[in-house]
Amino acid sequence: MSGRAKIIGVGQDAAGDDAVGAAVVRRLRLMHLPDSVELIERADPSQVISQLTDGSERVVLIDAVVDGGSGGRVLQIDPSHATACRVQTLSTHGIGLFEAIELARTLDEAAMPRQIKIVAVTIARPSRYRVELSANVAAAISPAADLAFSLATA
Repeated sequence: MSGRAKIIGVGQDAAGDDAVGAAVVRRLRLMHLPDSVELIERADPSQVISQLTDGSERVVLIDAVVDGGSGGRVLQIDPSHATACRVQTLSTHGIGLFEAIELARTLDEAAMPRQIKIVAVTIARPSRYRVELSANVAAAISPAADLAFSLATA
């Protein structure tokens, strides 16, 4: 791999399964990652915008998505094909991950990463004020971490 990579987990601990992005980053912190990979946690997609316009070569975003099922599936989503994706990203502040990427591109396209990938974990509707993950979503943490690592170092 050449250049720096970031893996950014999005999620809020007090929103149940919505915390899965942060949980995946915490799992990755237990692994021995190369120094060229930076791990970041953000509570909301709007906080990702500045991370996308700082000249990083590749960024892997990890977030929860609602797909109407019971949760726990790990998906790889190419943001350029997001409109064809039949999942809904989450936000408690009105901007989702796909919108954050497009806003960052509008603000400073020249500084955008050469590669952006999304690792999504499906969840049922998020619960407020619940700090634990459901069993299905908790079981998806390791596979999501493995996928995020492989995308960041490919």
